[in-house]
Amino acid sequence: MPIYVYEVILPGGKSGKQFEVIQKFSDPPLKKHPKTGKPVRRIVTTPAILNNRFDKTVKTMGKKDKKFLRNLKGQK
Repeated sequence: MPIYVYEVILPGGKSGKQFEVIQKFSDPPLKKHPKTGKPVRRIVTTPAILNNRFDKTVKTMGKKDKKFLRNLKGQK
């Protein structure tokens, strides 16, 4: 199930504290904070997709390969 990020809506529509909720795709978005009852909105975030295969590949790569990956990401 996906993890959704919500934030509390403060007076004046300002952004408040953020929190995460595990929900089914079919569940409707929350309208109130589960504990406080304050109004909330769902925040759009980029997904974090990780897999063990990629992690193992990066750990076993040589220095040249790691430098190549950093250059692709714009790092030095």
